[in-house]
Amino acid sequence: MLKIFLALFLSSLLTFSALGDNLLFDTKTKMFTDYPTTLANLPSQMHLVLGEYHYSDVIQKAQAEVIATVVAQRNAVGNFTVGWEFLDYTNQNIIQNAFSQYKNNELDDNAFLKIIFPDSKPEDNASYLRIMQETKKQDGDFIGLNLPRALKKIVTTSGIEALDPQYIPANFELGGENYYTRFADTMRGHVTEEQLKRYYDAQCLTDSVMAEQIVATTNFDLNFTVVGAFHTDYNDGYVTQLRRLSSLPIVTIKFVDSAELTAEDIEYFKSDDPQYGPVADYVFFLNLVQQ
Repeated sequence: MLKIFLALFLSSLLTFSALGDNLLFDTKTKMFTDYPTTLANLPSQMHLVLGEYHYSDVIQKAQAEVIATVVAQRNAVGNFTVGWEFLDYTNQNIIQNAFSQYKNNELDDNAFLKIIFPDSKPEDNASYLRIMQETKKQDGDFIGLNLPRALKKIVTTSGIEALDPQYIPANFELGGENYYTRFADTMRGHVTEEQLKRYYDAQCLTDSVMAEQIVATTNFDLNFTVVGAFHTDYNDGYVTQLRRLSSLPIVTIKFVDSAELTAEDIEYFKSDDPQYGPVADYVFFLNLVQQ
């Protein structure tokens, strides 16, 4: 067993070395940390929330490596769940049946993608294959967390009152003032003030649904969420909703491709925002060129 652990551990290190300078920053100590040691020291049972920018090969590869490393360090093969924002929980049976076939090598990558994304070309979501492949390799569960867009459109066009109550979680609450401020700052100029409230309701509903689904659907105490960073930044949004439902520790990592950032952006992510605080528990700077 020790030999297997070491092999997986070293493989993870070698894969990360190939990416370039990938450094994990602890926002509490304000220091870069030893990546494997830091992950090893996280709770053995937890929700590890992987906040991302979508459709980035660099970021999705790093997320897959973090999943592989955490699972290997805890000898948790076959005992973890990966939940994904991009998949709807209303299709859970289809997703789980397809993933079971995928794990049994009855479906290849493209066939699996065609089933879970019937309206997209396989290459449209190819960057996420690394996460699916790693979950398959480690014999984990793979689930959808989100509410279908058609249902969220009802909220954004007609208000949450128009949505069938069966789709509103019992834990549903609007986010706090800071979450609304960030959301409004992002959306103003794209929607009217009248529309803004409905879009915010839909945003908070999404957070609530995803939190409810990861808690209700997982069979394990080690869980990973792959989700857009706005839902998790400043440990708000989805993280706030998840804390209401789960007694497990929650740890957040924000993944950023430093090649896409300015020096000011990098310094900002290393600092505490004066209003919102640290952007996550840890920031994974990928492709970071240190001066």
